[in-house]
Amino acid sequence: MKIVYLFIISFCALALCIACGRAFCGESDMYVLKPMDYKGVALKGELKKQFEENSLFYLNIDNDSLLKPYRQRAGLPAPGEDMGGVYVGHGPFGQFLAGYARCYAATGDERYKEKALYLMREWGKTIEDDGFFLPSKQGLLGAYQYEKFMGGLADIYHYCNAPEAKEYMDRITGWAEKNLPRTREYCDVKGINTGEWYTLSENLYRVFLYTGDRRYKDFAKVWEYTKYWTEVHDGDTDEMFKRPGWHHGYSHVNTFASLGTAYAATGDKWYLDTLKAAYDFVTGTQCYATGGFGASESLMPSEELVKAAKTLHNTFETQCGSWAAFKIVKYLTALTGDGRYGDWTEKLLINGIGASLPMKEHGVAFYYSDYAAEGAEKISKPNVGWPCCSGTRAEAVPDYHDQLYYYDERSICVSQYFASEAEFELETGRVSLRQITDFPNEEKTVLEIDPEKSAVFSLKFRIPSWNGRPAVKVNGRETVYSAAKGWGLIVRRWDPGDRVEIDFPMSLWACPLQGKKDAPWVLMFGPVALVCMGTDENPFKKLDAGSVAAQLERGEGMTWRHKFFPELVFKPFYDVKDGEKYFMYITDPTVTFMGAVYKGGWEKRGPWMSVFFAGPTAERTVWGNTVKVSYYYFNDNGIMDVYIDGEKKGEIDLYKKDARGEKTSSEFDAGSKGKHQVRIVTTPRKNPEALQGYFNLEKIEGYNK
Repeated sequence: MKIVYLFIISFCALALCIACGRAFCGESDMYVLKPMDYKGVALKGELKKQFEENSLFYLNIDNDSLLKPYRQRAGLPAPGEDMGGVYVGHGPFGQFLAGYARCYAATGDERYKEKALYLMREWGKTIEDDGFFLPSKQGLLGAYQYEKFMGGLADIYHYCNAPEAKEYMDRITGWAEKNLPRTREYCDVKGINTGEWYTLSENLYRVFLYTGDRRYKDFAKVWEYTKYWTEVHDGDTDEMFKRPGWHHGYSHVNTFASLGTAYAATGDKWYLDTLKAAYDFVTGTQCYATGGFGASESLMPSEELVKAAKTLHNTFETQCGSWAAFKIVKYLTALTGDGRYGDWTEKLLINGIGASLPMKEHGVAFYYSDYAAEGAEKISKPNVGWPCCSGTRAEAVPDYHDQLYYYDERSICVSQYFASEAEFELETGRVSLRQITDFPNEEKTVLEIDPEKSAVFSLKFRIPSWNGRPAVKVNGRETVYSAAKGWGLIVRRWDPGDRVEIDFPMSLWACPLQGKKDAPWVLMFGPVALVCMGTDENPFKKLDAGSVAAQLERGEGMTWRHKFFPELVFKPFYDVKDGEKYFMYITDPTVTFMGAVYKGGWEKRGPWMSVFFAGPTAERTVWGNTVKVSYYYFNDNGIMDVYIDGEKKGEIDLYKKDARGEKTSSEFDAGSKGKHQVRIVTTPRKNPEALQGYFNLEKIEGYNK
């Protein structure tokens, strides 16, 4: 009788698993191609170097320090040093859990699993009876941090085979269900307990796919960003930018990943169609040549993006932006079977996160990539510990393993061309693949195919957008292949030791921003963004975008020198060292607004120019004995110094309590009624009560009084 009972229970569990679309396995019937799910891939070369350096950095963070604020809040003994920086406010702990789980899945190294489980269990002791789990009860972004925790716990559940993780997810979700406000305001980025609410759905749907618990499917539905998604689906992006509010770049791209899990969980084609439209919207109207996006952490109309390229230094939120793009590409490739989406990943592995600086002491991350046409510098900024990018980097670098290959029962799909090894389980048996290359430093890759026995299956390889027809040889012979859905396709009987050579001839070309005529442009070599060294000013007067190949000659490796101006040297952005200065976008960097010339990172926001750090300047030549400066009071603005003909004449304090855009002006005595040079300098000084040290400026005028 007991045996019969157990059989019935097992049968019912199996039936439920099938009914949920194999949810307990973390799979979905919607997938056309399967991601590797971090298993069976070994990185080599540069990607391996970056992964090992990064994973060891996070592995070596002290456990007691990571747990300290949670234990303190719970009144438990809390040894260890304070993490410092913005660790408590930005809450990357949940993302660290995800990173450890994914490192374990990718490498099988038990140290990562042990650390993930220890941190989860010790943190679990700090969860309060009502499910409250955050490091502090003082003004945190509850929805934002809840989403990070759910992602980390879902990864531990799935990749560390730890069912206990669901107990913690259930407990904190109980708190979230009762305490996260359901206001769901459009563009809410900073609201207490509501900021970035619209990124929640992805990980909640993932928990449903892993566990089959419909509670999470239903809760995911609550947090769908329907209004924004619909605008993108319907192509109403021009109208979208007319809405009030800040379209925060990373989170307003990251929310699209929820469309992938929603489609995988429900099969509703609207989600997939919207995800396709989202990819086209971001890559077609928001991206730089590097694959980066989100100028000043904002989505914006293309014409504003072109203007911002001249002086904007906080150009691309590199770690977060790369992570969001990786997920979108993975969902689209797996759900559609279309190889073209891998182009975005390629750009970011070469020019985005793959070109960034490693983590530094005290959690300082390479936050922004700098593309400013007035002159850029490769540094880790802002110099603050444990920002959001420290959490996404913990997840994104391990994701290298999951971006290179896909497969189905009868096909191996090579999406990226980087040195690596992979194992595939096809219906014909196990197949090993070894990719030998120094791409993009060399213009080819070699694939060594080694099935356990001779078998017929397909080899698909992504055809890059910058090279429409790569040359292919199989075992030394030129091979004709077909092309469909972004892939080159070879179907044949593969034998152990077969060798495929794929050549990708590269050439120099000018890539204008958003493809717009007369827009700032980047010198590219195939998919590689090159930057100009050896000059203190933008080289736009010495380069013609229409004939770059005729003006430059190749030097050693991946460097080029100008034939007529030999001081101008170009090299890949990924070869730029920490602290080096360069020019990426080629254009006249002068920005004018209301007759003034702005330098150092200003951008137009509404009726004024704004900048979010000290140092930038604004200059104008005026006539008259009085200078009038117009600006707006805010409760988070700093102090600017005013110089007339090189002499400091005073300062402007832009702070006013409770003000959020109150127009005002100040006047300064210029002396004579003639011509004067006015210079406004933003400073690090601010009123002690000012929340931040931001700046704005509308107009500089002269008149006779």
